[in-house]
Amino acid sequence: MKGASKAFFALVAAAITMGILWYGNRVVPPKEATWDDVKTEAIQAGYQLITTDKLFRQYTARPESLL
Repeated sequence: MKGASKAFFALVAAAITMGILWYGNRVVPPKEATWDDVKTEAIQAGYQLITTDKLFRQYTARPESLL
């Protein structure tokens, strides 16, 4: 009976170890950014969001001013 008890605890310890290793190394997909996330990050970083039409107008008027 003593050998069976040791084998049971060794099996439980191996199962717990495998569970911890699996949980720690699993692949977690990155969160998809939403438009609200983009706007929030732009505001926090001090950027101004513009439309593509406004960008095109600025580029055609003075392309050197964009950089």
